[in-house]
Amino acid sequence: MAISSIQREGPADTFTLAIYEKGKKETFCYEKSEDGSLYRDVNGCREALYRYNGCKVADLPDGALPCENYNDIVRRSKPLNTVYEQQLFYETAEVMRDYYTGKTANEDVEQYVTDLCSFARVPFDDADCSRIRKSLETVYSYLSRANTRCAVDSNQKEAERLYIESGLRQERDYYTNIKGSVYYNSEYYYRCEEMQDSFRTIIDKIADQCGLPHLDYPVIESNSLFPDGGITYNGVWNQAMLNTNHYLRKDQILAVNDDFIPQRDFIYCEAQTDTVSDSEAVYSRIRERILQSFHAESEANLVMELRQGLQSVTSDIYKNAGHKRFADLLRDYDLPFCSMEGKTDTSRFFRMIYIK
Repeated sequence: MAISSIQREGPADTFTLAIYEKGKKETFCYEKSEDGSLYRDVNGCREALYRYNGCKVADLPDGALPCENYNDIVRRSKPLNTVYEQQLFYETAEVMRDYYTGKTANEDVEQYVTDLCSFARVPFDDADCSRIRKSLETVYSYLSRANTRCAVDSNQKEAERLYIESGLRQERDYYTNIKGSVYYNSEYYYRCEEMQDSFRTIIDKIADQCGLPHLDYPVIESNSLFPDGGITYNGVWNQAMLNTNHYLRKDQILAVNDDFIPQRDFIYCEAQTDTVSDSEAVYSRIRERILQSFHAESEANLVMELRQGLQSVTSDIYKNAGHKRFADLLRDYDLPFCSMEGKTDTSRFFRMIYIK
């Protein structure tokens, strides 16, 4: 049962109580007693208003609240949320998952974002301005969360396919397939960033229509409440590497800064391997896959090595066109990935760099 209004009526200590319950409205007449409680006469007996702690009459004409029921009071006294975070969490994840799996196109995502921000209007006061701006920040945060995670997940699934299809690893479950590996394909960084730019463009346009200043996106990203990597591609990628290499110390795991911008056509790979019986066949499959992916004619900047601990398995070193070494590309392109030279792991692992 919800009280929708208490209105002074007639004598100074007489009030009409309106109650709205299950679509039915009833009114009752109560009088105020000496102790401040309200009561009514029922068949000659005084019935007090249950749990009444005093009456405050609205400062409106005739002391009435301009509403039909309790829900109207709530809507008028407190602005409704424009976005619901639980719904955003799951909905944005589904939208971006469909995009990265090819079920939808960029235009479909942009239309979704536009529809999602349909709550925005020209604010009529400072409170409304603050509410709309806060909601746009929330929308951007959840879109970014979904976008970065789906992009990194696509990167990880590509790594899994490469390991299995090339023969580096035997197929097991997904987690086992990518465990103990590092894989960074710049394609997913740029797909993620291009989508982030779309988000910003749409939200900026909506802010302009509402007469609001643009959001401070770097501040939103640096103060993300999502602990698992934040809402930047590199931050989420770093978290993914921690998850797949959790048995190593943090200082042994490759990480990149949030502001790292890779070459447009770039792949870095490092993975512990199963026993490889025919390394030349493995190299051939990887070489073909990488060069086809980037439509490359030259393999001068493709380096692959199979190592046993600190030692190269010399017979298994892939000889590229330029006869370059792993450390050469790390140095020449100032890549933020550390060389494996300092590791003492005795396991067998494969590593690769490609830069077009």
